[in-house]
Amino acid sequence: MRHKQIISSNNFNRFHINNGKNNEYECYGDILNSIYDIFDFMTSKYSKVVLIRFDLRFPETFNRHDHNKHITHLFKMIMDNSRNKGIGLQYLWVREQSKAKLQHYHCMVLVNGHKIQKYYPFLKLVEDKWAYVLGVQENDGLVHFCNNNGLMIRKPYKNSVGSEKICQQENYEKDLHDAFYWCSYLAKVNQKTNKLPPYVRRFNSSLRR
Repeated sequence: MRHKQIISSNNFNRFHINNGKNNEYECYGDILNSIYDIFDFMTSKYSKVVLIRFDLRFPETFNRHDHNKHITHLFKMIMDNSRNKGIGLQYLWVREQSKAKLQHYHCMVLVNGHKIQKYYPFLKLVEDKWAYVLGVQENDGLVHFCNNNGLMIRKPYKNSVGSEKICQQENYEKDLHDAFYWCSYLAKVNQKTNKLPPYVRRFNSSLRR
């Protein structure tokens, strides 16, 4: 899979994106589009949405591999668990690799904020499932809990009026823009190698439009 459009500006649609303090970094437009679609879908469906961010790594003892079977397995289990609990989960991951032997993954998840208010139990589930997928007992450092986790994107209450509604709308817009900015980091061009076989995905999303 090859990326087609590269974004050099610090804006995408109506959102500010994370491309460096001086616009020195570029982002892939197809990844930004997928992130936008997930935000649009979730905020249209639920009045409260929670953002969860984490990164995944492999043990140094693992052999190099040109596939995404491990993360595909992980998110299949997470999605099955989500359907059982009705948390309305949507996700996106990107594959990156610098000079290290093995790739790493940056992941974003949006869930129904009426079902999940605390992000930590979800991240512990990710830790346990990732260890299971890798077949390891100790997974210290293999799942990184990112900053700004658990941000609640909350629409104004239906019965709010006047200045209260205006304040709630402003808070909603700020949280939505902050969340998109943090997730736009996943779209950066840097470290997304083109040396993989064409059938190996550089990113994947639960949402298809």
